[in-house]
Amino acid sequence: MKVTFVDTDIDWHDHYNVLFQSLIRLRENVVLDNLNPDLCVTRAFTNARTDQLYDCAKWFYTIESPDPKHPKADFSFTHDEDTETNAYFPCYYSWIDWFNEPGRRYPDFMIPPIYLTNPVPCVRPRRKSFTAFWSARGPFRDLFPDRLASMGLAVEKYGELFGPRYTRSKIKWKCLLETKYNLAFENRLYPGYHTEKVVEAKAAGTIPIYYGDLGMKNLNSEACLNIAKYDYLDEALDAVADLVHDEHVQRTITETPLFINPPTIDTVLAQVERGLLRVGL
Repeated sequence: MKVTFVDTDIDWHDHYNVLFQSLIRLRENVVLDNLNPDLCVTRAFTNARTDQLYDCAKWFYTIESPDPKHPKADFSFTHDEDTETNAYFPCYYSWIDWFNEPGRRYPDFMIPPIYLTNPVPCVRPRRKSFTAFWSARGPFRDLFPDRLASMGLAVEKYGELFGPRYTRSKIKWKCLLETKYNLAFENRLYPGYHTEKVVEAKAAGTIPIYYGDLGMKNLNSEACLNIAKYDYLDEALDAVADLVHDEHVQRTITETPLFINPPTIDTVLAQVERGLLRVGL
């Protein structure tokens, strides 16, 4: 089977991504071919629409919440519910090291599957800091860190939103391992939209202060403090202050597993198989 990936962003290497690695495990003789592919996979980070150049089966994949204007495809992998033409495929599937991919562009960001159910243990006292790793603005993001700091709480800010310190390296994981809290805020609320942020925070053993869809999909609501349930910034800040002073709640969050049904490599492969069967490959 011949496959091409088009209109993808810089993080997406043709060989080292969750879809291609799944394909070579589900079918024989899977190769990359940009001239005469059987399957064209396109993503949502461009308006180029290179997929229109190919007359073959087409998949659409996004790590963001689906845009209603996304390219028409025979099958899609999004944060939407499973249907005949869509597989629920949350962003964090792409950040878990299902296949031991040393060639990934940012291997230090890949989460070993064992950490999904057994977070990294605390081997030494952590800094009682809140970390924020954000590259773009979003609800609660603009004011939250500074308001926490004004309450006397230590906040470590990283990412393009806060200045030139770009952190697509092992700095994030290192900080998560050494600090107690992480501000894991999604950039929007959308049903089923849960990215790698809360998964990384939990896997690293931090206490996630989350902002994400209250439906939580396959995630335990007790495994984090989800401030999306508060309508006002001051209410959310008060909830964080209460958490900082309540060791019982801290233990509850720390001891509660993130996933109700932990995903496995078989979970991923089953969704990709659905896409293959849909397009007859």
